[in-house]
Amino acid sequence: MLNRRNAPAFVILLVVMFAAPVLVDVTWAAALRYAAWSALWWAFGYLVVAKHTAGGLERATIGALVGMAVQLANWCLWQLIGAPSLTVVGGVVALVVGVLLHCRAGSPSRPSPQGHEPNSVPESVADASGAPTGSLWLLVASTSWLGWLLVGFSRHQTRPPGPSTMYQDLYWHLGIVAELKRAVLPTVPQAEVLGQLNYHWLSNAYMASGSLGSFTSTSDVALRLWYLPVVALVLASCLVVGRRLSGTWVAGNVAVVLLVVPSAILPFAWKGATGPTSPFVWASPSQIFGLAFTLGATWLFVPVLRGARPTKRGLALLVAAAFLCAGSKSSILPTFLCGALAVGVLFIRRAAIRRGAAVVAGVCLVGIALAMPLFAGGSAGSKIRLFSSFRREVAYKDYVHLPTAFDHGPFVMPYIATGGGFLLVTGLALALLAQYGYVATSLSLGRVWTKDPMPTFLAASFVASLAAYLLIDHTGASQGYFPLGALPLLAVLAGWGVSVVWERCRTARWRLVGSGFVIGGAALLLLRWASGTAKPERDSIPVAVFTVAVAALVLVGAALMIGRRSPLVGIGVLLGAALTFPAYTVVKNAGGSPFTPVSNDAPWTVSADETAAAAWVREHSGQTDVVATNVHCRVARTSECDARAFWVSALTERRAFIESWGYSDPAQRQAGRHGLRATSQPFEDRELFALNEKVFHDPDRATVEQLQRRGVRWLYADTAASDVSPDLADYADAVHHSGTVTVYRLD
Repeated sequence: MLNRRNAPAFVILLVVMFAAPVLVDVTWAAALRYAAWSALWWAFGYLVVAKHTAGGLERATIGALVGMAVQLANWCLWQLIGAPSLTVVGGVVALVVGVLLHCRAGSPSRPSPQGHEPNSVPESVADASGAPTGSLWLLVASTSWLGWLLVGFSRHQTRPPGPSTMYQDLYWHLGIVAELKRAVLPTVPQAEVLGQLNYHWLSNAYMASGSLGSFTSTSDVALRLWYLPVVALVLASCLVVGRRLSGTWVAGNVAVVLLVVPSAILPFAWKGATGPTSPFVWASPSQIFGLAFTLGATWLFVPVLRGARPTKRGLALLVAAAFLCAGSKSSILPTFLCGALAVGVLFIRRAAIRRGAAVVAGVCLVGIALAMPLFAGGSAGSKIRLFSSFRREVAYKDYVHLPTAFDHGPFVMPYIATGGGFLLVTGLALALLAQYGYVATSLSLGRVWTKDPMPTFLAASFVASLAAYLLIDHTGASQGYFPLGALPLLAVLAGWGVSVVWERCRTARWRLVGSGFVIGGAALLLLRWASGTAKPERDSIPVAVFTVAVAALVLVGAALMIGRRSPLVGIGVLLGAALTFPAYTVVKNAGGSPFTPVSNDAPWTVSADETAAAAWVREHSGQTDVVATNVHCRVARTSECDARAFWVSALTERRAFIESWGYSDPAQRQAGRHGLRATSQPFEDRELFALNEKVFHDPDRATVEQLQRRGVRWLYADTAASDVSPDLADYADAVHHSGTVTVYRLD
């Protein structure tokens, strides 16, 4: 695999993936341990998939995905037998087994994964022996840029020792990772009285495995080290999926660029995007983790949808991939299911393709059924509302003057019956269509749309994700994760279209695309200038949105007309319109984030004394000990409690009796009750909550004994959160004091 041509790129890529966190606050020793652990599993996968992949990059990428999947199985095994400390043993055994299987199989013959697929591009079009050098260096550059953005993000998510100002979701995930280091089926660590955690937590299990196997702290792995290797794998998967679809590396190259920038035709200067544009959301680990298995499953679906009959082993692999998708992000399989159904309907007269669509739809349903008991939570409080996400748009809210932020009205907007409301919603729909207009490059596929089911599958899957975005109304706007997760499918489809034109036109390619790029970028900037930077007056909002959205669609249409005479120029116009402004915005807003000042005086900052007390509990308590605390609100002593103060369970790495519950299903179901958001709803079990509060505010022997019977071993009492009775020392041993925090032990 490695030679003089590609070795420098691979070496630099490995350094970037594992060393970037060192620029923040991770030690070299921790980075090297984690790199060794990850490399062990990637090497195992690389050895196992040799017979089933074409070329070095595809073998390395698919092997890494297989290694991640088996790594999760290894984590599960050692948890089931109650020996998580031996996780590293499974890794060593797996590597030995991989070597033996590879030696037994002998030298891999050159596979031809596309040769048996109906309507596929001939293998001879692509260099099956490895990716072009340009693709490898694009992978290095893209990973390096995202690493730069991650460094900037991480610097502003300060953590112990010292004050901590992390976004609340990172505390929430850190607590879950700690829980999965001691349990295969996690309870809710922020409120263990709620029982089993029903959430797509495989990303957290992957982090727990990384911490256990590399002997690296939970915080280092969960908050820093795991990100970039997975991001690089996502980008590499775009390359290999694009090659499998089109037979060339061009499709994947374009897809990588479209994802990294991130691409979108954004004609408004006074309003942001109408829908999601970047799949890399650092504050959502499950979103990034799910991208890898989304693309891995797509790679597996290609031959099946094109008519290849899967073996029993292949079916088992497809079901496993579907299960991993469901456990990584619950929004993945529904979009795949809709894509497969669309293929089945449109290709109903093609028996082989119809069978493949049925197989993919079937494994999606099986994956959903298998994952339902473990990963199906988080949808509580969701409702079906027409144009749900448009109701959250600033333009819509300003126009109709919504009275509350959490109640978005009945299924049909009451304002849509008015002329202004109808025009505004129509304009927003057109703007959403124009935003993803760069996928019009796929029209260059021509008859491939009618011969090959994959364009239909990719397009229908993304359309289904947009349908969910516009119909599901979640209290936390989580419906946005449907299109976020499907963006790689759209990017690969757009890249496939570009690759067809690129291979067809052999002269002056860069000049023609470049000239079109300049035209498209200039046209979009002109359109943004015409839209104005100031928000229009209320009565003018519908006309302004509709007019600019139509103009953006005209730009897309003009690019297609240009493409009829000069395909490369037309494609350049679409790419210029989609990439110019997003690239400028990302560089301006995030490019300098590693150099911007870091502040530790936010209202939600966890003080150095509080983090030190949490560290003391972590070091002196048992893995299964339970902590009771009076910390419940993200910002202490406010009139409305935002119940997302997840830092006690996160920093102690212990289960909390009742800490915060803002993301629990009961709270989500109560959204709007008493005029409060879901995250500000009171704890559902009032008696248990009263018991928790009584020990801190009016303690007595009976209360302490009740908590002890429920497994509580420690009390984390923080006077910054609420007043704590001095009588508590009469019923519990004060074993540690740090600023506003006193830690008590219940014997």
